[in-house]
Amino acid sequence: MDIGDYQISVLKNIAKVCYLLHLLLGIAIVCVTVLGKEIDSSVKEVTIAGSGTTMMGSQLVTFCLSLLMALVAALQAFYNPVRRWQQVRSATGDMASVIWQYRTRTGDFSEREGPSSCTRALAAEVRKYNDIVTVSADVQETNYNKFYGSNIFKHGQRPSAGTNKVKRRRVSPDTALRQANSTSAFDPEDPEVQELVTRDTHYRPMTPDDYVSLRLLTMLRFYRSRLPRYARSLSLGTWTILVASSVGALVAFLGFAAHVAIISSASAAIAAWMEFRSTAQKVSRYNAIIVSLKNILLWWDSMSQVDRASPVNIDLLVQMGEATLNAERDAWMSAGKPKGENEGAQTKSNQHPDGLSG
Repeated sequence: MDIGDYQISVLKNIAKVCYLLHLLLGIAIVCVTVLGKEIDSSVKEVTIAGSGTTMMGSQLVTFCLSLLMALVAALQAFYNPVRRWQQVRSATGDMASVIWQYRTRTGDFSEREGPSSCTRALAAEVRKYNDIVTVSADVQETNYNKFYGSNIFKHGQRPSAGTNKVKRRRVSPDTALRQANSTSAFDPEDPEVQELVTRDTHYRPMTPDDYVSLRLLTMLRFYRSRLPRYARSLSLGTWTILVASSVGALVAFLGFAAHVAIISSASAAIAAWMEFRSTAQKVSRYNAIIVSLKNILLWWDSMSQVDRASPVNIDLLVQMGEATLNAERDAWMSAGKPKGENEGAQTKSNQHPDGLSG
């Protein structure tokens, strides 16, 4: 999983850089085309050594930019970062859900058939994960299976110097008193109550309350922390496109019609970048999963201690939590598929075992 997370970060950055270079080079070519006369008047003709071909300054710049764009496209086709990024993230997310189910001994990892049955089931899932990453993510021709430094591993597999220190979180006396007197175990609206008191060793079996604290509340904080950033990005991008449209009309009215192409290309690049990052879809998905996670926490918090001890309810808690988290990833994966397939996948992924929907 940690190797997968590391590769996801690398592939995501490569994909974003390549796409951004495509957009910037496209804008630059439009600018050179529109401003060709100004460039030719300030730059002398260039003679290509060897062939003796004479080119205008704007022609030479356009040729170099086109060559760079072709190079970026070739690198993007060679590394195929978008597809690998999606497949590795999908497989890593599935494996994370498997591990949480294993640690809570729910689903296919219950110990009804003996203590070793859950370990055998986990081993089978690990083999399945390795096969999916190797084949679906197309990493056969990469160094994916090389040795990695200890700094890549975040779950204590290869501890490095200084990792034995445990950071303690301070909780104010008022918060501690409120926690002690509160009849509600989990309050998703109180950031201090959400602070993790239990240190996760990443290996020990977990109680249902540990699962809620270390898995559900952690993911809830993650999505809620990212939501404002993407909402701001969506608003900024939308307003920029609207302002660019108005400025383009004003520039055309003032008699600089040729320069409108530059404004239009920049506006189109912003819209394409927002579509590539799926900004609007992310805001919608994050709001949906936040509501779903809060509904699960409300359902669990409304139970008595006797009901919480029921294996059926424990299994249902974990299955609903993992189904909700997997649904967000499945929606991200299906963003580029036809609309009909997206609607079918979204309907299926939003159905929880007990009928709750997000």
